[in-house]
Amino acid sequence: AAPAAVEVSLLAFVSARADGGGGGRKRSAAEAGGGRGGDDGAGDEERPRLSAEQIERLCASRKVCAALRSEALQKALASIDGAAHPERALDLALATDEHLAAFVHEMLVEAGIRESEAGEGPGP
Repeated sequence: AAPAAVEVSLLAFVSARADGGGGGRKRSAAEAGGGRGGDDGAGDEERPRLSAEQIERLCASRKVCAALRSEALQKALASIDGAAHPERALDLALATDEHLAAFVHEMLVEAGIRESEAGEGPGP
């Protein structure tokens, strides 16, 4: 069993999952945290962190895994991850890319960080 104390940034999780194409062997939380730049980078401590439980929820999400198979989404995530200032690149991408913004919103809902908005989800 994975240690409950393992936490990774949301960006590290997404980058690790996108690198794997969302298919094949799922990377562990520790592997996801060790993505490009690792956890020793300056500023990484300021990034929102995912708990082991949230990581498991995202790994189990069919919506998240399916979205990560999108080549366009993988390119957008790689661009953000490789930017000199990833947080700024993410803000800009969220403002200009509806597909990415919808994906990030879905991830936050699936991880239990944000509640789904009224009218979303299955109907009666």
